[in-house]
Amino acid sequence: MNETPKLIPFNHFKALDGYHCQTNSFVKIYDFYNSSLSEDVLLGIGSGIGFMYWHQKGILPFLGGRDNNKNFHINIGERTGVAISKQ
Repeated sequence: MNETPKLIPFNHFKALDGYHCQTNSFVKIYDFYNSSLSEDVLLGIGSGIGFMYWHQKGILPFLGGRDNNKNFHINIGERTGVAISKQ
């Protein structure tokens, strides 16, 4: 029988639970380099989501949101002083 090889994590690398694949990946990398930032903070730093509440007299309020996936990793790198590149 073929056994599945056991995964061995990097030394000092924490297996952290997260909410989203991108923000959780950044949390793990930053934590590995002793810079603990939460997913919530990274989402804000990266401008990962926008939100709008607009209430005009006589109509129902408008709630809107959008995501910013295009420049997310670039924004995080620039705003934390870390060089990030895609491969």
